[in-house]
Amino acid sequence: MTTNFNALQSPRRNDFLNVLCILSFVAIGLMLIFSFFMMLCLAIDVNKLNDVWDQAVQANPMLENFNPSTLMHGVGIMGALTLIANLFSLMGVIMMWKLQFKGLIIYAIAEIFANFISLFIDLGMPQGQQTSIGGIIFWILIDGLFVLAYYHNLKKSLTQNTN
Repeated sequence: MTTNFNALQSPRRNDFLNVLCILSFVAIGLMLIFSFFMMLCLAIDVNKLNDVWDQAVQANPMLENFNPSTLMHGVGIMGALTLIANLFSLMGVIMMWKLQFKGLIIYAIAEIFANFISLFIDLGMPQGQQTSIGGIIFWILIDGLFVLAYYHNLKKSLTQNTN
């Protein structure tokens, strides 16, 4: 009776896939914390905000043309949407950690969605101070590189495990 020990081994991630997943876990963890704090802007009392807004404008004159309640509401909504997108990203990375290819699709969709959130949220910005398209393109390129690296290394890990 011969036993095939290769068949008994569990699939193994390659080292670069480990690094990508760990980097993503750290980045997503930080973004979840940051998103949570952004969501706290939804709980700010408008009357108290108006009381301290003049001090905020003195500290940062760029805020002078912003409506404080619109800005805080927009930041809070952006935080909530970013939190949701990052939870989906986390789910995708966990699945990729387990060598499940569908995790890559979930991760890619969540990251693309997260890049465009700022285009749809009204922060009460004055005319001419819109969201930077260059910043969105930069993050799309970074996410694209991560997705390609994930794809290549996930495929490589799955292929090595079937041989």
